[in-house]
Amino acid sequence: LTVAAVTDSSATLMWTAPGDDGTEGQAWAYDLRFGPTPAPTNLEMAPQADSLARPQVAGSSEQTTVAGLLAEEDYYFALRTADDMENWSAFSPVVTAHTTADTIPPAQVTDLAAAALSHQAVELTWTAPGDDGSTGMAFAYDVRYSLTPLTEESWDAASRAWAEPVPYPPGTPQSLVIEGLSDLTTYYFGLKATDDGLNASPLSNIAEVATPVDDIPPEAVADLEVAKISISSVALAWTAPGDDGIDGRAQEYDLRYAQTPITDETWGEATVVAITRPPSEVGEQEKHTVYDLQPGTTYHFALRAADERENWSGLSNGVSATLDPFTGRIWHIYNDGSGAAPTVQAG
Repeated sequence: LTVAAVTDSSATLMWTAPGDDGTEGQAWAYDLRFGPTPAPTNLEMAPQADSLARPQVAGSSEQTTVAGLLAEEDYYFALRTADDMENWSAFSPVVTAHTTADTIPPAQVTDLAAAALSHQAVELTWTAPGDDGSTGMAFAYDVRYSLTPLTEESWDAASRAWAEPVPYPPGTPQSLVIEGLSDLTTYYFGLKATDDGLNASPLSNIAEVATPVDDIPPEAVADLEVAKISISSVALAWTAPGDDGIDGRAQEYDLRYAQTPITDETWGEATVVAITRPPSEVGEQEKHTVYDLQPGTTYHFALRAADERENWSGLSNGVSATLDPFTGRIWHIYNDGSGAAPTVQAG
């Protein structure tokens, strides 16, 4: 048994086929054991290589390649033979091999393509390369993008796209969706594949795509409600909508009130309530109190939400509140300092 060749991930072994009975006839099966050095005392407990082909006639040259080894590691190998009655020979003398360093990077991806899914999302597609060129399976991807064309010189400064997929066998179609982009913007995307030896492929072809304009308004608020009423104020509550429908975060609110129900036709005539703080994250509870209202008066409220492109939502559900009337009576509380309970008189 000899080591005929090694690579960074395999070892090729050669030997002369023994016979069935000693050196005559044709044996029935091989049993190849291997692992990192040193070899164990009991080779029957060592890992077994995948099934080898049936032995040829005695004196024939035999060969097999053990793959999946680590680069720059020492491995041992030992081989034994059995006849059709499962009489096993002794193990051969142990031979060792030292795998080479992995210096071959994955092949360059040349078919990277980009397509806009929305104003803030792009899908990339490409064909998986190999580990060593187009052979084997790469270890990881590094996908990046920029507002200017990507080059090897600008690669390190580009934005990294996280959650890249695990590489598939070479030739397999793969994809990645990148979200959180800006609308009306041209992006440039590039990709590198790395192997388990951290050898990086050349930079892929550069895929260019422009995101469309954001024309999706926030979802209309549907749960506006009156939370509290006082003589001159009304506290309102609702659930924050998103930026695009129910996704993202809206940019601003427009809350209004009037003494008649508010509709799309009467919206422009309603009184605007100043809300200076920005909307909360989608799904969170919002509250705002409208002050300086007239006691004993019925008010109607509605609101809209907008995103950063000033796409305004539809009109929310309307709610109304009738404020407590002001009696005009002033109450005076007197305490004479004696420790007795104070007296209350109307004035």
